[in-house]
Amino acid sequence: MSGKRLNTFLLIQHSHIVDDLDIDIRYHRLTGRVVVKVNQQKVLSRLTWLSPFINHTFHINSIRYRLRIISLITWSATLFRDAECCINELLPARRKRVLVRWTSGSILFLTRLLAKVL
Repeated sequence: MSGKRLNTFLLIQHSHIVDDLDIDIRYHRLTGRVVVKVNQQKVLSRLTWLSPFINHTFHINSIRYRLRIISLITWSATLFRDAECCINELLPARRKRVLVRWTSGSILFLTRLLAKVL
């Protein structure tokens, strides 16, 4: 598995290579659209604002792959081959951004709460 990424202000893109398959995943921050391409063929294109839990199954070379995206509170995008996990996080930059924002927001909230109490 290898990967390359492209981050702009609105578009987060990451590429992976698994079992000689080139997997590209793109996430547009403004619209919330996730696009997954396998060997330049579009497999999934959905809005995460409307459905925060996405489970999508597709077959390539008679092997079943399952893509699971959870975008409700913390971001998680995982690819499974049959029943085993082959890629833990398809968009690591997106997950890192969400975790940093939740952590910093929690620290700010606790600081303000303690300032009011003391």
